[in-house]
Formats: sequence, structure tokens, C-alpha cells
Amino acid sequence: MKMLAGYENSVINSRDVYSIDTTGESEKKIYETWKERSSALRQNGFINFAQKTDQIADFYLQESERNKALAEPENFGE
Repeated sequence: MKMLAGYENSVINSRDVYSIDTTGESEKKIYETWKERSSALRQNGFINFAQKTDQIADFYLQESERNKALAEPENFGE
């Protein structure tokens, strides 16, 4: 399982420098990509790997929601 945790870290840390998208759309697209990968892995019997890719997808979905929340005027500057 250490290898899967290392994989997750490398995926998340591999993203180059980027500007925060206050609409959350960039992270939402990444989320959808990882969900598709997870589904394909699950269909081919790679259950543990699919679970890890689900976690990666969920990370990007949370980032999307966080970025949208930060852009709201009442949260600006926090």
C-alpha cells in the first residue's frame, strides 16, 4: 500500500505551477479524468488501484469546491 500512497503523492505533486481557478472548472475537469480512469481500472479488475484513483479524483473535487468558496466575497482574504 506504500506504493499506492506514493503514487497518489506523485500525481498530486506533479501538477506544474498554476493559477487558482475561482470557478473550480479546472479541478473539476481533472476530477472527471480521474473518475474515468478509476472506472476503467475497476472494470479490468484492478480494485485497489481504482480505489486510489478515486481518492485522487476526490482530492481534485475538494480543491474545486475550496477554490469556488474562496472566491466568494465573504471568504475573500481569509
